[in-house]
Amino acid sequence: MSQAELEPPEDSIPLRLIVFAMTITCITASCIFVPTHWGVIVLTLALALIGSLVSYQYRHQNQKWSQWIVLAGMLGVGANALNEFVHPMNSVTDFWGPVVHFIAGTFALHSFDLKARSNINLSAMLGALILCALSPVARSIYFGGIVFGYICLGSLMLYFDCLSRTQHNWLKKPMQVAPVSLSGGERHRTASGSTNLTMGLLPLAALIVFLAVPRSDNLLDIILSSLKTLNPAAL
Repeated sequence: MSQAELEPPEDSIPLRLIVFAMTITCITASCIFVPTHWGVIVLTLALALIGSLVSYQYRHQNQKWSQWIVLAGMLGVGANALNEFVHPMNSVTDFWGPVVHFIAGTFALHSFDLKARSNINLSAMLGALILCALSPVARSIYFGGIVFGYICLGSLMLYFDCLSRTQHNWLKKPMQVAPVSLSGGERHRTASGSTNLTMGLLPLAALIVFLAVPRSDNLLDIILSSLKTLNPAAL
């Protein structure tokens, strides 16, 4: 039996809600910055919602029919990406559009397999991959706001992930009763630190790095055009 099968199901509702918000954020961004048919938008969002509900409802069971849904969905996503490659829209998104839509469709289908904590962490990584794929065609302050919002949601996800790990570790290895001191002369360390400050450090650090990194838009344009023409010499 693999390690994934031995991992206990994730019961944290706040953690799942945060991951669902991250999923909707990435799918919406991919549909906004890359021209997408409205039917594909509705279908992708519906799959993400249904998959999140199904994965939570049947987290303690192994449903074979959900795997067939994912398989059929992957075939549909691949066919849509191939159609976009064959019939480009003659814009800057000709090359990246099918790639973004394929990753976004895979992301939505992955919501059917969010049973354990490792699956949830993988979902967050796929969302970051979508944002990376969008970066060459969505260089605007609005895209920056979406990325910053995703980082804020990621900070909350790490917080609830930490709470979930603490609860599971408590069940596996209960702490022993602390010895009682009768002297009364020992001084106890007072609690210090702020949870809100700790969660805010990641978005703050990301904002500082964003402001410090120099811009290189022309370099991205050259690389993108070279990939379109498949000319290694231009790279």
